[in-house]
Amino acid sequence: VGFSAEREDLFADRDDLSGGSISLASASVFDAPLIDPGFLQTESDLAILTEAVKAAHRFTSAPAWEDYIIAGFGDSANTTSDDTIAEYVRQQVATFRHPVCTARMSAFNESGGVVGSDLLVKNVYGLRIVDASIFVSHSTCVAGTC
Repeated sequence: VGFSAEREDLFADRDDLSGGSISLASASVFDAPLIDPGFLQTESDLAILTEAVKAAHRFTSAPAWEDYIIAGFGDSANTTSDDTIAEYVRQQVATFRHPVCTARMSAFNESGGVVGSDLLVKNVYGLRIVDASIFVSHSTCVAGTC
């Protein structure tokens, strides 16, 4: 089970995927930061998630699951067209695990990126980030390597 061939272009390295932001709420270290995950800012985001829901439908409708899955779960049972899937995605999108690509790695002399190839945070002494947040693009995970 996978994504339909006509949609494989969605998983190439893309610059048109949403990106969130994080900023300081104040000068106090005790104030929580302002975090905007930037969900669904582009049509590509919605198209990718729509294809993911369709793939999940194909997977769970396989004969092997016939005696295990009695009915669709909640609102997902009503996602039978691209439009209803897209609406379901808009209502359900959330982050519940550590996001990836939030502290992108780049060359030390480049202005973009948070860490250099040594994983040290740029312009901060002695702080490294060593997790999936340093991945350069979402396709690293979408391709199944994370």
